[in-house]
Amino acid sequence: MDESGGMAKQLREGNPPNNPELEKIMSIKKRPYVGIKHPSVTEIVNSDKRVTKQTHPQYHTVKGPFKTARGAKFMKNHANPKAMASISISELERMAAELNGTDASAMQDSDDNS
Repeated sequence: MDESGGMAKQLREGNPPNNPELEKIMSIKKRPYVGIKHPSVTEIVNSDKRVTKQTHPQYHTVKGPFKTARGAKFMKNHANPKAMASISISELERMAAELNGTDASAMQDSDDNS
């Protein structure tokens, strides 16, 4: 009980204890978003804070946060920005994973035929 009370006090004072697991939990992870300036210009924005049209007015639309950079890259490179409102983040992540898996199997097939 004293140990957790001491840890709580250290956290309140802004001095976290030297604990790798706690440091991992406390670290702020940047998440990828896709900002769309207009249909032909999309950018990946990595941010530790929520990215919205209000916080980043240079973008007409913002989609995210994505769980993976792969999903954000798929959105940027393959998805039609006009249709993005109807596509969920999880669906984009799934399509990116399928595309990645398809590419890997296509490479294996070409290696087998050599």
